[in-house]
Amino acid sequence: MKLILISADPKEIREFYKLGIFVGVASNPSLVAAAGARSEDMVREVLAIVPDPVFIQVSGLTSEDMVREGRMLASIDPARVVVKIPVTIPGLEAIHTLAAENVRITATAICAANEALLAARAGATFLAPYMARIYDIGGDGCQVVADMVELVEQHALPSHVIAASVRTPEELMLAWKVGAEYAAIQSNVIAKIGSNPAVEASAEKFHADYTQAFGN
Repeated sequence: MKLILISADPKEIREFYKLGIFVGVASNPSLVAAAGARSEDMVREVLAIVPDPVFIQVSGLTSEDMVREGRMLASIDPARVVVKIPVTIPGLEAIHTLAAENVRITATAICAANEALLAARAGATFLAPYMARIYDIGGDGCQVVADMVELVEQHALPSHVIAASVRTPEELMLAWKVGAEYAAIQSNVIAKIGSNPAVEASAEKFHADYTQAFGN
């Protein structure tokens, strides 16, 4: 499984990219707005920080607005910008239009496997089910991801599954177990995984034993 960092904060991206565990950065209009920079400016800044793709979501609601914004964002770096579009009816039309222009698309905010089927047929390169949000509305986020992985594999669809909106280490493991090729996670999930008291206690004990014998 490959990991994508969810963030619109350049400082946070620099800090967590030092870990060497991410293959891209993803953001959405809410995070971009909170960071105080327009999407195109944020994309340019992040592209200067990381060598990997930047997944950036359009903010428009009509297909015309999505296509216009998607073209503008993709033009910043056609090789590395992946445009995120929600799987509404206007979104599917925008996915089809932009995919025909060789713009790479992530179909985002997916809450059911049948939505992923439509997005894949429309031309989406990536399919992003929102695991935690599916749980929030009473669904089974892990099962939706599993169904999508099975759908892609059985029908040889030219799309890749990104388990998105992964809020806990446990959800990350579930997505990994059912075969999601990617997971998009925020830095707090990594912080939780990397702050296991048992691991920290072992490291401190090793340090104490060694420094007692040989000093610092």
